[in-house]
Parts: sequence; C-alpha cells; structure tokens
Amino acid sequence: MKNDLVKLVEDTLSESKLQDDFQEDVQLNERFHTKDELLKGITFEELIDTVQSNESKYDKATVTKVFNEILKMKLDDAKYELKSKMSHILKNL
Repeated sequence: MKNDLVKLVEDTLSESKLQDDFQEDVQLNERFHTKDELLKGITFEELIDTVQSNESKYDKATVTKVFNEILKMKLDDAKYELKSKMSHILKNL
C-alpha cells in the first residue's frame, strides 16, 4: 500500500514537472516573434522629460550624459532579451 502511494506521488510529480516544462516552453514560443524589437527606440520626448525630471542644469553635457544613461539601460535590456531568446533565434536561422 505504501509503495503504491509513493509511486502515485512520484508519477504525479513527474507528470507535473513535465507539464510545467511544456507550459514554460509554450509560453516562451508564444512570446517570441521575429518582428519584435530587440532594442526599443528612444524618443526626443523621453530624453527631454528625463533631463527635466532629473537634472537641475540644462546644457549639452547634461543632455549627452542623460542620453548615454538611457542608451545604456536600453542596451542592457536588449542584451537580456538577446540572451533569453537565443535558442529561439537559433531555431529561426
């Protein structure tokens, strides 16, 4: 009786793990589209708003510094997306 219960629990856990793996793979595939942007655009409005919200001095150096900070954040996000979607990218080559 105990062995049957242990087997049932093991089988259930094993099936559950397979189901979770399958669901995760399906969700990743559903979220991957070759037309998705890898590096999102930066608008002048975003740059201006960020400078006005975070800086007290408005000059070329400040605008350039803020632009570089925004660009670094966007690039870091793009690198993460690239890493997380690499298997899908390779499948589409």
